[in-house]
Amino acid sequence: MANHPFALWADYALKSQQMLLASAQVIQHRLGRLAAAGPQPNAPDRQEFARMGNEKIEAAAAAWQGALLKWMTLYPRLALYGWQQAVKSSATMLRLLASPAGANRHGQARLVALLSDATQLKRLSHAGLQVMHASLKPVHRAATANARRLANYKPR
Repeated sequence: MANHPFALWADYALKSQQMLLASAQVIQHRLGRLAAAGPQPNAPDRQEFARMGNEKIEAAAAAWQGALLKWMTLYPRLALYGWQQAVKSSATMLRLLASPAGANRHGQARLVALLSDATQLKRLSHAGLQVMHASLKPVHRAATANARRLANYKPR
């Protein structure tokens, strides 16, 4: 995964598109198979229909796990950033209590510095995108694997 923000978003968009196209193929195949099977599906059809529910549970669990694991690795850095911002904001509040005029000047400067801190904002955006990538990865893997597997299906 690249570090450039545009490349990260483009990769996420591409993976999402691949997953959606693969899902559409799988849904079309399974609905056709379900309709063809009728009320008495054969053993391979029953196995495929049972698999439909299980794989959704597995993919959802893997997506949550991937997102949580990624979040846990990012959390200490984000927590440190949040703590630093809270300390700086608290200092501004204490200055406001001591001298409203002086705190106002300091508070305005602090606000401008915070808003212009593009590096920190980029880090936050990058962290969120990493969590999104981690949660999409197992769903993308399952959907594209199903599309490949079912594309080779030959009815008996």
